[in-house]
Amino acid sequence: MPSFYERNKISLCDVTDVWGIINEPFLDTEHDDEFIEWQYAKLEKCGISREDCECLRQEVSKRMFAYNFDSMLWEWVHLGLCDVLWASIGILSGDKFRLPLSDFEEFYWRAINIALKGFGIDWKR
Repeated sequence: MPSFYERNKISLCDVTDVWGIINEPFLDTEHDDEFIEWQYAKLEKCGISREDCECLRQEVSKRMFAYNFDSMLWEWVHLGLCDVLWASIGILSGDKFRLPLSDFEEFYWRAINIALKGFGIDWKR
């Protein structure tokens, strides 16, 4: 029997939520080394090296910790693109971590480009 997708001619695509992986250390949870390595391998398939990931984590770490922990959100399942953008404009992270508008605009487009890598799209603004 054909699947729902086949019957309705819905194509499936493999999408990786790269910001979900990049923001993983800012969740209120822990994972074993095998899971962490699996995540790095998924990012590598999207063209994001371990070093790139660590640089991005370093860049957003203070505002993401403020967003999730200082605000007492304590999200433990998922922090994605929307969360890093909200933290970057001070939502839940506070004025201390709000990027100036020109810096936010540059970060926004860079963050979108990074997110699109999870769809296999290499787009530059």
